[in-house]
Amino acid sequence: MKFKDKTISKIELFNEFLKVVGSVKTLEDFFTEILEVLNIIFPFDLITILTFNTISQEINYKTTNISPLKIKSKPLGDSSTLVRIAKENGVKQLIDWQKQKELQKLLEVQKIKSTIIIPLKTDKFIFGFLILGDMKNFEFSSDELKLFETLGYLISCNIDNFLTKENLNEQNIELKEVTRQMRHDFANDLQSIAMALELLASTDLNEDQQKYVKILDKAKISAVEKIRQLKQLKIKYETKVDPIIGIPIE
Repeated sequence: MKFKDKTISKIELFNEFLKVVGSVKTLEDFFTEILEVLNIIFPFDLITILTFNTISQEINYKTTNISPLKIKSKPLGDSSTLVRIAKENGVKQLIDWQKQKELQKLLEVQKIKSTIIIPLKTDKFIFGFLILGDMKNFEFSSDELKLFETLGYLISCNIDNFLTKENLNEQNIELKEVTRQMRHDFANDLQSIAMALELLASTDLNEDQQKYVKILDKAKISAVEKIRQLKQLKIKYETKVDPIIGIPIE
C-alpha cells in the first residue's frame, strides 16, 4: 500500500500495534502509543483520536502532527454527522473538510482537505473516532478502507478490554470494602448475641425459654460458620489467579 510516495507495510503496522497492546498498562498510555505508531507509519498531516467523557458526554481530543488545532469541546450529540457515521458500518471518507461546517465546529484545523473517519465502537457502545487528514485531496481504494476498518476494530477491542478491566477492578474494590464491613458488623452482632446467651444460660428459665435459647445458640453457631466461609472466600478472591497451564516467567 502506497500513500504520498511512502510504502505502508501492513505487517509493520500490525506488528507495532501488537507491541503497544502488549506493553501498555492504561488506556491513556494506549492512546498515546497508538498515536505515535500511526504517526510513524502514516505520513498524514493530521492524526487525531476523539474519545468521549461518559459522564459529561463531551469529546476529548488527542492529536499529533498538524498545527494550529483549535479544539471546541462539545457533546457528541451536537454532531449528527459523527453520530450517523458511528451507527454505520465501516469507515467514512470526507473530501474537503473545510466544507464540513458541522464537524468544523468540533475540530477546527487549517488547510485540511481530505479526511477518513474511523468509528471506534462495539455493537453497543461508541468510544470515539480515529480521524486521519491530509492537506491534499485523495481517495482511498476499497482495500485501503478495509485496512482502516480492521485497524479501527482492533483499537475498539482494546478500548473495550481496558474499560472492562477498569470496571472489574472498581467492582472488586467495592466488593472488598462491602465484605470487610459485613464481617466487622456480623462479628459485633454475634458477640452481642453470645453475651446475651451466656447471661440467659445462667438464668432460671422454664422449658419453653430453654428451647428458644437452644435455637438461638444453633443460629449463632451457623452464623459463625458463615463468617468463616466469607473469610475464606475473601482470601480466595484476593489471591492473584494464575493460569491453569504455563510456566512462571519469574
